[in-house]
Amino acid sequence: RHQREGAPQAMLPSLVRLVTLEFLAIAFCDPDAHQVALPLSASSSSADDGTAPPPLPVLTAERIRELRGVSDAMDALPDQMEQMREALDAALDVNRSLGVPDRLEALEALQELVEDVDNARDLMAAGGFAEVKGLLAAEEPRLQAGAAWVLGTAAQNDEALQSHLCSAEVDVMPGLARLFREAA
Repeated sequence: RHQREGAPQAMLPSLVRLVTLEFLAIAFCDPDAHQVALPLSASSSSADDGTAPPPLPVLTAERIRELRGVSDAMDALPDQMEQMREALDAALDVNRSLGVPDRLEALEALQELVEDVDNARDLMAAGGFAEVKGLLAAEEPRLQAGAAWVLGTAAQNDEALQSHLCSAEVDVMPGLARLFREAA
């Protein structure tokens, strides 16, 4: 154990207990746990009178089963990187088996996924935007528009993604400029 500078020795156990309870409340998304943590934080922060802090709530077998169920449910959620890869593969039609409507649907799914900046950054790290860039040169104008939409959505409000898309590695600007010229 190490002591935080400026924190009185008597407050350290209270701070540890408060942080632990609030972490558990947040980590397990239990609104009732906040109700347990907040009164403890209010009473513990001023417990300089030497009295013992209140006991921590007991984690019952029923609550453990409930938390395991929540954990299992979270594990069953689809991996968003996997979803992005599947959508990109469909948009690119890597199996040469999809029609334009299915490819457009895949681009729309990818666009929705990259609205989340974390997903957009994950796709950037995986090199996915270079593949999306290839669709700017597709023969089908609707695929070109879908690819531009994905790129624009990913780049909005994120300077790092904007820089990446303009970098020598990806450089989407010539393809976008060509689309603008052809549309004019």
